[in-house]
Amino acid sequence: MSPLPSKAFWEIISLIDLEADDPLEKARDKLAFTTEKQIKQFEEALAQTLYKLDTEKHARSIGEAAYVDEETFFSPDFFLYARCLAVAKGKDFYEHVVKHPETMPKDDEFEELLTLAAETFEEKTDDEWNYVPSKDYETFSNERGWR
Repeated sequence: MSPLPSKAFWEIISLIDLEADDPLEKARDKLAFTTEKQIKQFEEALAQTLYKLDTEKHARSIGEAAYVDEETFFSPDFFLYARCLAVAKGKDFYEHVVKHPETMPKDDEFEELLTLAAETFEEKTDDEWNYVPSKDYETFSNERGWR
């Protein structure tokens, strides 16, 4: 499935308010007004943006929990959640981080972003979310980024 067009994806992301009690509320409301297909396309776009940040250089720049080497403890989950925060901070921040891995968010994360499409889909359709995007955003999936 093709990803949601960039403009529409980032419009939804721009509604995330990291200071709010429910940071995803406005983004979820906006996404709920799209079609089921568009919710899946949103997830596809999210997976691609997270995949693009799945690199060793980015993993080395997340603060205390940064990747050091194969012998040192590293949490792949925390790195994924740190990448989520880089996306949640918006298009300009994300694009800067892609080019400048050292500007990755430090010692902070936003795991909740991973639930946005699924929660919206289930709320809208009363069906179970079972969409699997074409890109795997789990840490170490981007083999080229870890060479």
